[in-house]
Amino acid sequence: MKLYQYKTKVITKLLNYKPQSEREEQLIDLLLTKVRNLRTMTLPNFLLTIHLALSEETSDKFKNLLKSLIPNEEEVNELLEERGNENENRNC
Repeated sequence: MKLYQYKTKVITKLLNYKPQSEREEQLIDLLLTKVRNLRTMTLPNFLLTIHLALSEETSDKFKNLLKSLIPNEEEVNELLEERGNENENRNC
């Protein structure tokens, strides 16, 4: 998965979710801002933000949405591999 594909998936899920509280709306705004500026190097920060949002008092539906935004290990490796390929191309 390319980074732009991951970002598109996350943005789509966040925009399609109907917040059930003001706090969920705030967290969605925060995550949309972070994912818009997401780069491979800032992926850990974004994932930690999701982790912190999971500890907030929100609906189970929202928590499930947040969990679905976390890439699996294979997807993370693909995203990180993409970064490695960018660095190799710059050094040529």
